[in-house]
This record gives sequence, C-alpha cells and structure tokens, in this order.
Amino acid sequence: MRAITVEANSIGPARGLYNALIEFHPELAGTEDDSYRVSVELGSSETRLLDVLSAIEHYVTAANNGPAHVNVGGRGYVMHAVSALTAPLPMSEPEEIRMQKRVEICLNDETK
Repeated sequence: MRAITVEANSIGPARGLYNALIEFHPELAGTEDDSYRVSVELGSSETRLLDVLSAIEHYVTAANNGPAHVNVGGRGYVMHAVSALTAPLPMSEPEEIRMQKRVEICLNDETK
C-alpha cells in the first residue's frame, strides 16, 4: 500500500502535522531519540495524494517552522512554505484581476 510519510524532529511539530492531517486518518510514530513520523495511507487515488500534499503545504506555510521532509513511495522530497509571491490566487477571478493582485504583492514587498 502506498503511503506518504513526513519526518518531524520533535513531538510538537509532529502533533501539529498530525492534527492538520486528521481528516486523512494519519498515524504518528517515533520517539525523541529516533524522531517522529506522521504517515497517511494513500491507496491508489491520485486525488487523495494531492489533497494530502495540499494539507501538508498549508501546515508548513502556517507553522513557519522550516521545511517538511516528505517521503512518497520510497522517494524523498522537501516541501517549503509557500510565500505570498508563489501562493496560488483563486481561479474564480478573471486573469487580469489575479495579475493585478500579484503586481500589488510584488510592489508591497519592494517597499518594505
């Protein structure tokens, strides 16, 4: 069975991630000496994989405590927080409004 696993250095981030993934029925394993792992069974659904990755990305961005070390099917990845410049804007808005918002974000960042 295919699973996604995220490593955590301590119990605090592990529990935070566990709570962020609660709707996917995660498992929490590990110790302070060994590090912690939060795993979610994916089955064969690509939609479930994308939903879990999205939840991890949201947690990593909101927690702002470093990247997540993710393992999917034996391959390792590092997921970083999404910045305001790379965050997707709602698709319900016309393209010109989305572009205008991105320009405003860039201009605001340059003036800081």
